[in-house]
Amino acid sequence: MFISPAGKGSAKIEGEVHLDWNKIKAGFSRINSKRYLRFDVDVSGTSTVYISIVTEDGKLIADGLARRSDLSIIVGTDGQIYDTKYGTVWVDTHERKHN
Repeated sequence: MFISPAGKGSAKIEGEVHLDWNKIKAGFSRINSKRYLRFDVDVSGTSTVYISIVTEDGKLIADGLARRSDLSIIVGTDGQIYDTKYGTVWVDTHERKHN
């Protein structure tokens, strides 16, 4: 899965996505299943970040999803996006564990 955080503005993907797993393109970072990655983005003047998520097979899960800059999200095995309990990585806001 590729994820792209953006502090100012948003990332937009149009059309079918073909990604080369040997390269990181256009600010996207690969995150393997059951792993996480911390992002530090410049959010000067705003507290919102925008997240775009594309699966390995090119399925667009999120495009410019707005979230507060110091929160985390989980992409569940069902492909849904869950907000995390503050300060955790694998527990959603309904206390469900996703690891």
